[in-house]
Amino acid sequence: RSASEAEAIPPAPDVHFVDLVVPDDAPASGSSVGRARTTVQVFVDLGSTHAAAARTLLERLAADPVRAARIVLRLAPRESTASHIASEAVMAVTAASGADAGFRYAMELASTPDDLSTAHLSEAATRIAHVPSTTLRAALDAHSLRSRVDRDRRALHDASLDGAPVLFVVGRRVLWGLPTFEALTTAVDAAISNPDDGHPTAPSDVAHAPSGAHASAGGASWLTEHAGDGDGAESMLLARWAIWGPDGLVFDGTTSEPLHVRLDGLEPALGAALHGIRHGEIRRVWLPGSRAVYVEAVDVD
Repeated sequence: RSASEAEAIPPAPDVHFVDLVVPDDAPASGSSVGRARTTVQVFVDLGSTHAAAARTLLERLAADPVRAARIVLRLAPRESTASHIASEAVMAVTAASGADAGFRYAMELASTPDDLSTAHLSEAATRIAHVPSTTLRAALDAHSLRSRVDRDRRALHDASLDGAPVLFVVGRRVLWGLPTFEALTTAVDAAISNPDDGHPTAPSDVAHAPSGAHASAGGASWLTEHAGDGDGAESMLLARWAIWGPDGLVFDGTTSEPLHVRLDGLEPALGAALHGIRHGEIRRVWLPGSRAVYVEAVDVD
């Protein structure tokens, strides 16, 4: 599609929040991880008619010394073969010359969505990131960085955010399409002042319920059963749990018989977060997709 043609951005839904893991090998600009006050992830289709406008917003934000936001670029090609190849080229430049070079290279490509030819990709890679055209062409011919592009597309799909040519995730808040710079900086300021913005509401006393006590979580009743001190879970866990989403309680297993599970058989993020849980302890774990999982350890082995 020509950049001169109008391309509609889907209408913005209600306020939406997500938990998206930030890859450590993505093109990025702005403050380093240690100095950043918040992180802005931006999914862009480099072949979109909106890519150039997204570039303007990102470069203005990257130049803001007060907010010191870290900007992480995620590639989200949709239909255009050229956009897919350009996304692989950005990942190849990032792998060869670093996150900042990859970001600057992507911004160059975003300014010319009508020209994502292999010749232009190679020329820009050499000029901006000092990546030889032979190196870039070899990576493109072998599709050695395709898996990183696919990872970004899967992240969108898993968060139910498919189909947007441009999408900003500021902290946890989703900004659909192209916000004004004022709207973008307002969201950045909110993420800095309240990093937990958008987390599902659940009373904090659930996570700290004393042994033998009841705690209420939006209608879900917990009974903490203390079975000795123990040294923490090594592999097996007898547990009850409840899952919260942005709109409230999704699943309540607190009134059911506890299940005996292996920690190494759980979703990796959940298993790792529950390692070392003790008898009677309740932990709150955040998982991708805006889910808060409260796990009560009835017993551990």
